[in-house]
Amino acid sequence: LAVISGGFRMKSRAVVVSTAVSFFIIITALAVASGFRTQIRGALADVCGDLRVVPAGGLAADASSPGIDSSLPVFDSIAALPGVRELRGVIYRGGVVRSGEDMHGVLFRGVPPKSDSWESDGCGSGSGADPGADTLVTIPSKLASLLSLSEGDKVVTYFPSDEGLSVRKFTVGGIYDGLVTSDDLLVVHCPAAVLRRLSGWEETSVSAVEIVLEDGSLTEDRMEDVAGRIDELLYLRNCGSREDLRCERLRQTYSTLFDWLVLIDSNVSFILVLMIIVAAFNLITGLLVYLFQNMKNIGLLKSLGMSNGHICRIFLLSAGRTAFLGMVLGNLTALAFCLLQDSTSLLKLNPDNYFISFVPVNVDVPAVLLVDAGALLIIILSLLLPCRFIARVQPSVILRAE
Repeated sequence: LAVISGGFRMKSRAVVVSTAVSFFIIITALAVASGFRTQIRGALADVCGDLRVVPAGGLAADASSPGIDSSLPVFDSIAALPGVRELRGVIYRGGVVRSGEDMHGVLFRGVPPKSDSWESDGCGSGSGADPGADTLVTIPSKLASLLSLSEGDKVVTYFPSDEGLSVRKFTVGGIYDGLVTSDDLLVVHCPAAVLRRLSGWEETSVSAVEIVLEDGSLTEDRMEDVAGRIDELLYLRNCGSREDLRCERLRQTYSTLFDWLVLIDSNVSFILVLMIIVAAFNLITGLLVYLFQNMKNIGLLKSLGMSNGHICRIFLLSAGRTAFLGMVLGNLTALAFCLLQDSTSLLKLNPDNYFISFVPVNVDVPAVLLVDAGALLIIILSLLLPCRFIARVQPSVILRAE
């Protein structure tokens, strides 16, 4: 019996290929969804941090606001929280950039020079900016395209205030490719000292304090936990009406983008379910064909005393090997595609519609292994349905017909 049953092998290239295609689509969809989340969240974190402390009345982005005193002791307590990597005191000012006859509204973002500690990075003890670099700004490629700007070009910028209109001339020192750029989200980076002088603020005044978290604290639950602790500190250390502060979550600031990511996740879930159904259907069809092809062998095994359960296990093992082979081939193909896309950005997107200029991929290995295991288990369980056919095979009828 062992010799006879050991000879069963489900040999169908079409079934293997169809299963591989299903797993390829599943893994690729997961990688693309994870890529969108990683790239967009990273791009937004570069612009406003993972969390940020702002005035309760809203972000201070004009000269009329007194800003936040970054020398407050509460920020030292926040910097010492587990999961917090660094704090950045930033200054925002809205302005209008003009090049020739073209003009466009932008948001200037001033960040003090980086250093080794929160206390000495220019937020709590002076700007530390190089006066000679005050006129250099870094603009997004989208703005450079709109205004036909290149490195070294001069741009005139208008800053509105209660006293009137302030005019400054800047030099384009660099152009960066912002992953998240649109006509309504053009951020120009410049030294904080420039914007501080323009606003007439004190050395310790900033528009907001951005909080960058460690990599291990970037999950939704962990971020919310850190944000809750920050809210606690801000509440317990009541800083007075002038310094009535609150912690702002990235999801709150860019709710539309995160709602769009939720929609992508919903689409991926639909694709995942659909591809599992397709793979299971193909394997069920292949197994039924395989059973019909081996009717004589099934009748022979039954006549020799083998139980239905044992025969069913034989065919399930054979189909399981086929499913596993298809899964491995699909995974390898998907990983190869993700590696190629990640290194070359071969597939492009329209950033006006997708916020990103290429298809991002990020292989989340634990998620891939979990989906693989779950999909394979569902497929194997679905194969129990055609195996019920074995119980209806009558050895006497089959062997007489043969």
